[in-house]
Amino acid sequence: MKKVLAILRGLAMYAVFLLLPAGLWICAQLFLPASWQEGVLVFLENFSTILTALLLLGLYALRGRGPRESAGFAPREAPLSRHIAAFALGLLGNGAVSFLLNLLPASWLAGYAEQSAAAYDPNQSVLSILAIVLLAPVGEELIFRGMIYRSFREAMPVWLAGAASALLFGAAHLHPVWICYAFAMGFCFAVMTERTGTLSTAVLAHLGFNLASLPSLLLPEDSLWVELIYGSAARYVVFSAVCILASVWLWMRFFAKRCAECGR
Repeated sequence: MKKVLAILRGLAMYAVFLLLPAGLWICAQLFLPASWQEGVLVFLENFSTILTALLLLGLYALRGRGPRESAGFAPREAPLSRHIAAFALGLLGNGAVSFLLNLLPASWLAGYAEQSAAAYDPNQSVLSILAIVLLAPVGEELIFRGMIYRSFREAMPVWLAGAASALLFGAAHLHPVWICYAFAMGFCFAVMTERTGTLSTAVLAHLGFNLASLPSLLLPEDSLWVELIYGSAARYVVFSAVCILASVWLWMRFFAKRCAECGR
């Protein structure tokens, strides 16, 4: 019975993640003046994930459980080297994923670029960057690896709990291509959390991944950075190969096995 309740708790958190922003927007449309609705929409687009995470943490806090007990956020459980490696893995992993996406048929990527670009609003540049680089990664990790994964972990082995939470994480991203690599990322982040004993490593990896996406959103196509990487096929292949090999090395070196010096 306890295992069933743990699974249901994780699914309930996912339902809150999906429904709370929609519910708030419906309430805004029903009860707020039309002149306020645009501002509320901008607020929800940028802050809904972190608001959901804070709400769920608040519910845990009512039961006397802080972020460490409710979401496994315990940075001191893992050494600094693991945190630096996690952030670097996120940065390099973005390059590896981008290369793999470019190998897919163009028909598979229809709509993907538009959906990805929609995350950044040039009219709200500061808020969009804050949401992409900080708020979304922190909020999503608190919800998916911090609370949903930990709930599933009470009822399932590591690989199954990681896969189940990653499946929910991927499904939230809507586009089929995004769903696939979000699932892979979510599973890796769950394993990383398990092996280091703290959610903070997954948070940093997610931060690094999203931070590496900013140049493609912010820089014009003729910028020096874009030219250095994408200006020729040879340079792009070399850049991608470095990202892939370095990502594999970092994973094998720091996260392939349970951290012996973590969780002390």
